[in-house]
Amino acid sequence: VWELQIWETVVDDKVVGYPLGEKAFGFIAYHPIGFMSVNISAPNRVRLPTNDPFEGDSKLLAFDAKGYLSYCGPFSIVSENEIIHHLKLCSFENWVGTDQHRYAQLEETTLTLSTPPQLMHCQKGISRLVWQRVQALK
Repeated sequence: VWELQIWETVVDDKVVGYPLGEKAFGFIAYHPIGFMSVNISAPNRVRLPTNDPFEGDSKLLAFDAKGYLSYCGPFSIVSENEIIHHLKLCSFENWVGTDQHRYAQLEETTLTLSTPPQLMHCQKGISRLVWQRVQALK
């Protein structure tokens, strides 16, 4: 299990943005049976005036959902530097059933995952997520 340290958008080796803000937080977990799960949230999401996640103002619900990304499914290790997440569920429906390729770099207790280059804000860039290994709970 890994805790998110930073999620940044990089174009021409320069950080140009943070998809869920500079203080986004979350976790990614890889289980030995070959299944993974990731949950990432924007900081300070607004609390809604209801305890029912399926009721309430549709604009507020959409705003709340925009600050959160999660997905899960099997994963495949392609090489020591590449992994594929095979999405079975995702908070962004368009990704369900897709394969999300990630380039991986592991240094002691830090895991950096990067996307292949993709078009972002009319420029070709990558998303880079830096994760810190969570210590065993006692």
